[in-house]
Amino acid sequence: MHVADAVFKRLRRRMTDSIAPTNRLNFLRWFCIVSFLLISVIAFGLGTMATRFLVTESLERDSLPIPADHSRA
Repeated sequence: MHVADAVFKRLRRRMTDSIAPTNRLNFLRWFCIVSFLLISVIAFGLGTMATRFLVTESLERDSLPIPADHSRA
């Protein structure tokens, strides 16, 4: 029952702190999160485009006819 008491004390303390919050907004943390998400989206997009381009080019190259080698005759 001690765990439940600790949880309820913490909840009550948060409710009273919600009127005058004591924690400041951490801009560095938000900047890091937004930067990570932005870099991840850009990297995923560029990777997808590069993969699609390479697959298309390799399929086109593989579908080209092999030129006849006349030197063997």
